[in-house]
Amino acid sequence: MPFLRWVVTCLALACGPSNADELLPVAVQHKSMAFVLDNTKVRLPTGAGVEFFMKDEGGVPRKIEHIRGFVLGTHDGVLFIELSDQKAIRLARHRATGTVTVQKASDPVADEVQGRRDMLQSGANLYLAPRMQQLTVEMELDRQTVSAWS
Repeated sequence: MPFLRWVVTCLALACGPSNADELLPVAVQHKSMAFVLDNTKVRLPTGAGVEFFMKDEGGVPRKIEHIRGFVLGTHDGVLFIELSDQKAIRLARHRATGTVTVQKASDPVADEVQGRRDMLQSGANLYLAPRMQQLTVEMELDRQTVSAWS
């Protein structure tokens, strides 16, 4: 039985997820950050929540506080993770000073992943992230339209 588990694990690592080249769309006011995949680690499923870690001076991995991401998928051996604009900036600064590693924090939420897939197939180009509190839309309007608003 241990040999069978070993074979299944090797196949899972070699093949990755069944939708390995599918990328979910990025939500408004969010960025997609790329991470090169390490072949020795288990692939993160599309839609999973992730946390980030850096090694301290002693080589001990330490969690980077208040930065969580959303796995958009993988493509050509690169993992794409969605972050809010501010968190992407903070993470980019951490990456400039050392190696950042990614670890799964939560399993994918099926409804959210399916919602993004449906949006991608419908051709819509706007996805609002869950718990998003503000959205600014700029558009040109004529004076009559604006004066009619209250």
